[in-house]
Amino acid sequence: MMKFTNIISILCLLVLINGCATHSKNSTNQLSIENATLGDISEKSDPFTISNVSLSGKNLKINITFSGGCNEHNFKLVGSEAISKSLPPQRSIVLIHQSNGDACKKLVEKTLTFNVDAFSYQKEKGSIIHLNLTGWKDRIEFTYP
Repeated sequence: MMKFTNIISILCLLVLINGCATHSKNSTNQLSIENATLGDISEKSDPFTISNVSLSGKNLKINITFSGGCNEHNFKLVGSEAISKSLPPQRSIVLIHQSNGDACKKLVEKTLTFNVDAFSYQKEKGSIIHLNLTGWKDRIEFTYP
């Protein structure tokens, strides 16, 4: 009877461990979408490089690389409150990186996704604004969906 109890205990432990491992894996695969905000675009930022930018609806994906790997890094996308009076209008935007003192040298690649609804010219279907992202060569045309 003792061996049977031990086997059941071991099986329960394996099921518990497997359940936790599956949960961890799924939670890291979830897409995180942050909201872009209007504010101070002159805020200090730690270094990074933009390798690609794409816009789908209201979601702006920014692929970046930076050095680190030991601490969590924070990013926020901020747009100027001022809009140029060109046709279509333009807004300057900047990605701000906070490395939190991470001195590690590993090259980290990351894809960030931001809801850019706050950057719209007018919140009506078809309204167009060009977004000028600091560190990216091309203008990003955002058409309000």
